[in-house]
Amino acid sequence: MQSFRTSAAVMLIACLMPSPTRAADFQFTVGDQLMTMPWPTGYCLPANRDKHIADLVAAGDSVNVTHTMFIRCDRAGNDKGPGNDYIIIKTPLSAVGAVVGREELLAELATEFGNAEMAIWPRK
Repeated sequence: MQSFRTSAAVMLIACLMPSPTRAADFQFTVGDQLMTMPWPTGYCLPANRDKHIADLVAAGDSVNVTHTMFIRCDRAGNDKGPGNDYIIIKTPLSAVGAVVGREELLAELATEFGNAEMAIWPRK
């Protein structure tokens, strides 16, 4: 349940992040549910060698579905790789078919806010 809460919180945070200069929204599916999130400002989908790295990262995770990986646009194509500032959208395999009500989800997420593991975005 902890990995589900963490993944759900990451997805919720990613969906709530403001991104006024985005070109478009990013869409992916979890089971049969279409999810839409703002495109993260300054981040791009990996291509070429960076895509190969993203595919290797996804292939190494047998307990989650990896929907996508975003890398910083200014690191794309870098000879040393995309660096360690990236966003990965995943769903635990065990949660793909799960039905969770809004109230239950919000209650679960509320316990994670303020948790050091959830402090993934720089605070200003």
